[in-house]
Amino acid sequence: MGLSVLKYEIAKSVGGTVAEMEATHREQEGLLADHQSNDGFSKEAEWFGLAHDIQSSAQSAVNILNDLLNYDKVEQGTLKLETAVVDLWRVIEGTVDEFQLPAADKDLQLSLNYSIRQGDSTVDVARPLPGHVFDMHVVGDTIKLTQVMRNLVSNAIKFTPHGGRLMVRVTIEETPSRTAAPEVVTLSDGSAASTRPAGRVSIDIQDSGVGMTQEQLKALFRDGVQFNVNQLQAGQGTGLGLFISKGIVEHHNGTLIAKSDGDGHGTIFTVSLPLYHVGLDKGRHGVSSNTLHTHDYGETRPIMPLRVLIVDDVMSNRKLLARILANAGHCCEMAENGKVGLHMLLESIESNAPFDAVLMDFEMPVMNGPEAAKCIRAAGSDVYIVGVTGNVLPEDVHKFVSCGANAVLPKPIKIADLESLWMESRTLNCARTK
Repeated sequence: MGLSVLKYEIAKSVGGTVAEMEATHREQEGLLADHQSNDGFSKEAEWFGLAHDIQSSAQSAVNILNDLLNYDKVEQGTLKLETAVVDLWRVIEGTVDEFQLPAADKDLQLSLNYSIRQGDSTVDVARPLPGHVFDMHVVGDTIKLTQVMRNLVSNAIKFTPHGGRLMVRVTIEETPSRTAAPEVVTLSDGSAASTRPAGRVSIDIQDSGVGMTQEQLKALFRDGVQFNVNQLQAGQGTGLGLFISKGIVEHHNGTLIAKSDGDGHGTIFTVSLPLYHVGLDKGRHGVSSNTLHTHDYGETRPIMPLRVLIVDDVMSNRKLLARILANAGHCCEMAENGKVGLHMLLESIESNAPFDAVLMDFEMPVMNGPEAAKCIRAAGSDVYIVGVTGNVLPEDVHKFVSCGANAVLPKPIKIADLESLWMESRTLNCARTK
């Protein structure tokens, strides 16, 4: 969070945005790679670049740790899904949007298209998708499926030379479901969903890159496998991404396969997943905790200013989060534990100036986050509560949600993820129209 605030403040000081400064930093890296002097770079640009590089390195370390943890779960057969109704089309489009800039940096054309297979014929469809297709969903883990899509698209960019092409081709195969008996599934947020088979979706990630031999294809999904590591990956990565992705897809009753015509002929990775018509019986709070959005800090959609209560026992966390939200136009107050936060929230209701949202840490002295959330709900408040915590194991998320949290986000929080949750909240939509 501190690095995000620092980057925002530096960009603001020179009248720019984080995205513009990041683009400038990439250009400067290119100049330095060509052994040109950095004398023309401003001090602000150098400071921004340093903060950006530190943040990127930290994220790389986190990604490697996550790979190792997920590998262990897949290997041991203990991988658990945070089951939700997944808007797969949003996951796909969000991933493609996220990687447009990295693709453009390599002069790669990245495209997305949809088609519907009906019998022996396949018909292209334009966006926005037809209503009957838009209403088809995957039942599974939004975060883990997003991880799979990001891994496959990122790999395609990595292994495709400058000037190449990438295509994400989505094919929906509908199957009549009138005779199929509905199945009731309990989701991780405690709500129930009635599901009926709707067909399957195949997602092809096709590149014009280096391709693979038959021997490489046979070894592809084994753990620790990397090809041309130093030449194509700059020695980075763990070689676990495809192994983990295959495990995640198979946990969704799907398949992940790869095809290539050999060296220099590109590769096609195909994810196939079952689709369902879903009737959702939303729980008391109506929002699944299994939510992930892939926008970077500073790249947010407009949202009206909200009055937010931040509850965290670490002062630096409270101050940084308040600064990030203030930069986005929101008004914040802070509390050092759940008991103080509960008191402030009840006082705001009595004074007819209620908070629009609460951001709540998990582990705190006096009263922790889940206990405070439970007390808030017992008092009759429907304020939108987001757990903001490092305790993101499935059992921790379930406990927070079962005590009244609408959603749980991991630290360090990204403002875009938070505002996306708020925009989806019926409670806040009503609050903003009062």
